[in-house]
Amino acid sequence: MKAYLHYIFLYCNYTYFMVFNPLFWRIILVIILSVTSIALYIISYRGFKKKNLYGGFSTLSCALFLSFFGLYGIFLPLFPWPYGPFFVIVIFIILIVNFIIWIIRKILNKTEEKTEQQYKKDLTLKGEYLRKISHLVGILVPIGYYWVYPFLNNWIYSFISGIGKEFYEVLWGDISLYPYSSFDPNAPGELILFTLWISLMFFLVPEFIRLLVRPEYSIFHGILKSVLRAKEYVSIGPQVLLILGAVFGFFLSSLGLYSYEIAVSATFTACLADGLVAVIGRRFGNHAVKLINGDKKSLEGFIAGFLSAYVFSMIILGPIYAVFAAIIFLILDIFPIPIGDNLLNPILLSIGVWGMQILIQLPIGWSF
Repeated sequence: MKAYLHYIFLYCNYTYFMVFNPLFWRIILVIILSVTSIALYIISYRGFKKKNLYGGFSTLSCALFLSFFGLYGIFLPLFPWPYGPFFVIVIFIILIVNFIIWIIRKILNKTEEKTEQQYKKDLTLKGEYLRKISHLVGILVPIGYYWVYPFLNNWIYSFISGIGKEFYEVLWGDISLYPYSSFDPNAPGELILFTLWISLMFFLVPEFIRLLVRPEYSIFHGILKSVLRAKEYVSIGPQVLLILGAVFGFFLSSLGLYSYEIAVSATFTACLADGLVAVIGRRFGNHAVKLINGDKKSLEGFIAGFLSAYVFSMIILGPIYAVFAAIIFLILDIFPIPIGDNLLNPILLSIGVWGMQILIQLPIGWSF
């Protein structure tokens, strides 16, 4: 009996040590990112094998980014305590939910669809509307940064410092290790970055099911079948590219490279301007322009892209830096490369504006 109790005591102590050990959760997170990267490399290889340069390079870029984050996680934590453990727990919940849906659809679905025949080379205008309407979620980024997350951080801090203190310490240990204080200026940006990571995994897991198993088993199959183009059938979807681009943009902000306002503006502009330019180009474009890669766009779409990028950037960056943001957006639109612009826009807009800030030494915003 004493030996039995002794083993129970050791097990409890070991479990307690693992739960409150940040290194344990970092190792799990690195493993998750490594497995995710390997899956993306496999998908990228399939894209190249199908001679789909867009799919191959876009997915390869995602794989390289996640490999970078995995390597970074070996040396430094991606998330402050206790957001790392919480992120890992959420990932396992996402995996379980998608696995259950996969099994249910596999049991109920007796027919198999040909992947290549599901997606159209040219979407209908209705399909384009449906595809770009998702870009409106970009509005949530500045709303979250300036209003929602400051309030949420203050509420969380007040709760765990008051009536929730004992509950917090049971789950995550000493409350003094919590990374944010009330009215912490870094909290909104870092909490948005954390939310973007959760969103990335939420959309990435169904993509693995779509691309590595069968598309009809994915939770988003019905929607993606209507909005994906043919070149994306062996590529990570545009929703993942956009979120990953925003993740990297905010990650650079978290390192102190530039202010969170730049990342907020870049994500906001990339979402709304890209959505608007595609719809206007399809709806009102009468003057075709042939790009260097053979694709055709419209002069009206380029003009709409430049103007919308300027207007959306000006809201946060001010009228001076908005000019540079609009020029960067236009260049990426005119000179396409075989990597999704959803991935590139948030990153290059952030880095480009940051570079101009170093050169001209003016404050971000409307203060001169």
